[in-house]
Amino acid sequence: MHPTTFTKEILTNCNDIDYIAVGEGEKTMVALAASVKAKNENLLSSIKSFAYKDKDGVVRINRETNYIDDLDTLPMPAWDLINLNEFEIKMDHYYNPRNLPLKHKAFIFSSRACPLTCNFCDLFMLMGRKHRKRSPKVIVDEIEMLNKSYGINYFSFNDDNLTLNKAHILAICNEILKRKLIIMCDTPNGLWINSLREEVLAKMAEAGFVKVSIAIEHGDDYIRNKVIGKALDRKKIFEVAGLLKKHKIMTSGLFIMGFPEDTNETLQKSYDMIDELELDQPSVEALIPLFGTPLFKQVVKDKDKLLIDDWNLDEVWKTPLNQAQSKFVIKPYNMSVDDLYEWRQKFDKLQVKHWKTNIKQVKILSNHNIGPDSTGVFPRVIHGGSKSSDHV
Repeated sequence: MHPTTFTKEILTNCNDIDYIAVGEGEKTMVALAASVKAKNENLLSSIKSFAYKDKDGVVRINRETNYIDDLDTLPMPAWDLINLNEFEIKMDHYYNPRNLPLKHKAFIFSSRACPLTCNFCDLFMLMGRKHRKRSPKVIVDEIEMLNKSYGINYFSFNDDNLTLNKAHILAICNEILKRKLIIMCDTPNGLWINSLREEVLAKMAEAGFVKVSIAIEHGDDYIRNKVIGKALDRKKIFEVAGLLKKHKIMTSGLFIMGFPEDTNETLQKSYDMIDELELDQPSVEALIPLFGTPLFKQVVKDKDKLLIDDWNLDEVWKTPLNQAQSKFVIKPYNMSVDDLYEWRQKFDKLQVKHWKTNIKQVKILSNHNIGPDSTGVFPRVIHGGSKSSDHV
């Protein structure tokens, strides 16, 4: 994302960088390799989605998009070139209802891009807005190979919008079930709540999805729908949360605080919604105005009212704004910085409250230890929708 966003600045100022693949890189990198192999710099000017410094040091940028419409034309990643033993991770704090041996987590993409237009999201700059899908067979071919050849049992679907197409996610799940793969999956990126029906969640649970993130963003209807642009009804949020508990899928709820339009009253609504939903792992992050988004343009336009510190827009490429999300870089129109940090503390305590509450309602499986992991995060725990459930 960073070199795609700040192509000219990086090539102008970073002498050690000669080429940048803008956006998706596969076609660009192959074309660049062909040019280098042929020792023909004239070929560089014809490469789409590409930037370079010519022999005179002049920065040349071709932003003509070069998205891959048929993702099945990409070969399977060369997993055989990686020594996976070097990438074992500690996973004993993971939610493991199938009690599988866990040493590795493989990241899988079943699709690219998202057509939605949330005002804070910059992913469209990298992947565009056209939702493009790999075929279910090709996706599960990769999963099956990793499972049977390398013993990988845990997969993270990193799609921008995994469940956008109902038929596609159902077909992926059915393909996993057809091959009798006993695996577990999660979705680190937030699922589009409007796309989730019981048929979809039931099939995902059956296929091995044990944890999902849902993108709620805000508890205030006006900010969620009119400011952010989610078009997401409060009733639907609670409906989906209930279905996830029913099907014993651990749930992370993603919220954002600090929009320009936020007030103490709107943040109270987020607080109340989180408390009422009783999700397993609520998360509230500080808003970051990413370059190129409608939110960034709003902040720049009203910088005298919104900026906490002075910005040098000519230096943003060097010190990007997406710092640790415990620090605020903008403040709402009608709140003080002190207000924001008070709410930060309230949300932090609320998150821990629900993690601890859920921990108390489980029976420990397989000698799992309860307590913060090495990053200070509490274990991922689910109560399965009832106060007496014993899923960890």
